[in-house]
Amino acid sequence: MERALWQKIAAPAGLTLALLVPLMLIQAKIEERQATRAGVVRELANTSVGEQTVSGPLLVLPCTEHYVVEEKDAKGGWKKEPRSRDCTRSHFPEALSVTGTIATENRYRGIYAARFFAGGFKFDGRFAVEAAAPPAAGVTRSWGAPLVLLSMRDVRGIRNTPGLAWNGEAHPFASGAAPGSQSPGIHVALPARGGAPLSGVHTFSFTMEIAGLQSLAFVPSARQHDVTLSADWPHPSFVGRHLPATREIGEAGFKATWRISELASAAPRSMAACGDPGCDKLERYAFGVNLVDPVDVYVQANRAVKYALLFVLLTFAGFFGFEIVRDLRIHPVQYGLVGLALAMFFLLLIALSEHIAFAGAYVIAAAACVGLIALYLSTVLASRLRALGFAAMLTALYTMLYALLRSEDYSLLLGALLVFGVLAAVMLLTRRIDWYRVSGKRAPPGIPA
Repeated sequence: MERALWQKIAAPAGLTLALLVPLMLIQAKIEERQATRAGVVRELANTSVGEQTVSGPLLVLPCTEHYVVEEKDAKGGWKKEPRSRDCTRSHFPEALSVTGTIATENRYRGIYAARFFAGGFKFDGRFAVEAAAPPAAGVTRSWGAPLVLLSMRDVRGIRNTPGLAWNGEAHPFASGAAPGSQSPGIHVALPARGGAPLSGVHTFSFTMEIAGLQSLAFVPSARQHDVTLSADWPHPSFVGRHLPATREIGEAGFKATWRISELASAAPRSMAACGDPGCDKLERYAFGVNLVDPVDVYVQANRAVKYALLFVLLTFAGFFGFEIVRDLRIHPVQYGLVGLALAMFFLLLIALSEHIAFAGAYVIAAAACVGLIALYLSTVLASRLRALGFAAMLTALYTMLYALLRSEDYSLLLGALLVFGVLAAVMLLTRRIDWYRVSGKRAPPGIPA
């Protein structure tokens, strides 16, 4: 009898290990579908527009200094040679306010979707340009046309032809973040001032329609940079070095405001030192929002698979209890078929959730698996009542699993409480079982029979 007991234990244990193979295959399939979705998003970004990061504007004052140096000639005499050097100056805005409202839409490639956004943005600000110090003796300066530069990660997202209002005068933007620059963006060449350097306070404003994919970010570009963003997406994920000073999030969308001072970010001075708002090193200063999906079906399914082994163990433990308490004989094949039915839930879940809402897919997959197992167990356990008891246990487990998946912040706590509760239930239900009697051995001295 002791040998038979250990055989009964070994069979479910071996089947549990064997079921790890189909569970691992299902998890690999989920990851494969997730990678396929990511590839579709990249393809849509390549053929339409990608994530957006806006940097600038930056005011650049092209300048060249001319001077003469004396050099020895080949005969040992002295000659005067003209020289020149760059004295270009870059200025970030004294203040910059950006206000935008965006709308989101899903675009599909097959069954896979990517979230795009589009909306209008109003830029208002001012530059405070200090007068340039006079050149050194013997040095003359020539000033080029002032440039206002704006960088965008993907210029395909510019939906209109914006114009810059500089001190109330309109000037058209041209393509390129700067003449001769490789950075994507747009720029304005302001009228030259007859060789005189630009100085004083200058106001500017412009309106742009910007589209992008899933993410919108800004680089702090002013001594005081304020951004107010509204959207119809109710699940924003604020990212970057700066979180919003205020935020309002509801079912209809969100509204967030960032207020960033030059004292809190080195980005403005880094941009001015670089002389190009599209410098790669500025990306690390960016802040903004990701339009994330709170119910990513692949992430949720992947998390659900991690609890699959617990489902199998609890079900097999219930079978084992019936074998011991009710003296039933359950064949290892029957254990294995029920285990495969439990594994099929996770495959059904991911297959259905690609076509319908995750909650609906979860209910259908759980109902199908619970119904199949209950129908099968009504014969295996020789009782419809026992089969319904198992169905109720599985229904409770699926309900708790769904709560775990929905409560991401409390998933560890809920999971720990679930495992503890199951262990407590098993200990309470089996506390009166005489395991020595079950194994056919006599209890050792000091232990009541």
